[in-house]
Parts: sequence; structure tokens; C-alpha cells
Amino acid sequence: MRPWLIYTLARVGVFAVLFAVLYVVLDGDWLTSAAVAAVAAFCISYIALGPLRRRVADELAERHARPVPTADADADAEDDELPVEQPRPASERDRGSEAETVDERRDAREL
Repeated sequence: MRPWLIYTLARVGVFAVLFAVLYVVLDGDWLTSAAVAAVAAFCISYIALGPLRRRVADELAERHARPVPTADADADAEDDELPVEQPRPASERDRGSEAETVDERRDAREL
């Protein structure tokens, strides 16, 4: 079984046991039982489940270190068939809509 699944089930189990015990002890006060169980379960799992947490961290680090597969040949062929857009010169990009706006304002004043 995967370490992250074992770790998650262990944390949920610790919380469930603490909640059940506190629920009975506090005569059905579920909100207080849940709050105290959550804090206590965090502390217990931090101390008692340290080795399991490290195994989960190692598995995640190993998964992150694996190389990501590159695109397949079909995707590369499709990308090669896309038209290549030629960039406009910087002078045309800078004038853009602002130049049109200035011209429109000038035309509007002449009317």
C-alpha cells in the first residue's frame, strides 16, 4: 500500500478514536469534542507518525525528480504544421491603438 494512503488513514484514525472518546466523556458535546480531537490528533500524529511522514515526503520527492515525458511524435507533427506568425516591427507595435485614437480625436475636432 502507498505510504501517503497509510499516513492519511492513520491520521484520520487517530482523530476518529479521540473524537469518539471525547464525545462520550463530554456527554455529546460534538463541537468541543471535534476541536479538542483535532488539536490532539495533530500533536499525536506529528510525534508518533514522523517516520511514516518522512516516507511520504521521500515518495513525493522521488516522484518529482522523475523526468517528465516529452510530447509524442503526433503532437510534434501537428505543431510543425501551424503557421508561423511574423512579428511586427517595434515601431508598428508601439503606435498601435494609441495612434488611431489620436487621429480619431483630430478628425473629431475638425468636424
